[in-house]
Amino acid sequence: MSNIDPASLPSAPLRRRFAAMFYDAFLLLAVLFIATAILTIPFMTSANNTLDTQSPIPLPLLQTYLFIVGFLFYAFFWTRGGQTLGMRAWRLRLQTRQGYIISWWQAMLRYIIATLPWLTCGLIIELLKQHTSFSEYLLNWLWILPTLGIFWSIIDSEGMTWYDRYAETRLVLLPKS
Repeated sequence: MSNIDPASLPSAPLRRRFAAMFYDAFLLLAVLFIATAILTIPFMTSANNTLDTQSPIPLPLLQTYLFIVGFLFYAFFWTRGGQTLGMRAWRLRLQTRQGYIISWWQAMLRYIIATLPWLTCGLIIELLKQHTSFSEYLLNWLWILPTLGIFWSIIDSEGMTWYDRYAETRLVLLPKS
């Protein structure tokens, strides 16, 4: 790859993005499972290995903790070589527009902007649980909101997502070696 200018690599195709996300979802799920276990083990009772109901972990604290663990998972890979394991399997790399490894700041911006639609979707679902008639219809279509960012890459002139534009990053397809 030394003969190829990293800034001139093509943007990653949508199907490869989804395939890498699918791979990474399994790894992230395992990491979140372990992180949850680490946080909840101190609250286990020794009698029956169940959570102690006298000292539960507040849900907002758990959600914030897992959000940070998710960020650390992605940022670790993105700032060290630009590839998660799923991205490596599908020959994708996250880089700056100039072809360099991204910074922790760019990783944070990209992660927050990419997860913002998911957080918004969750908030809307919680608010709609109050109303049953219209909310059931809306809940069937609400899943579209979080995927708009990635589908934007189809119509974007450079094949970039919203969060890549904001963080000044690019997801590129690496050549076969």
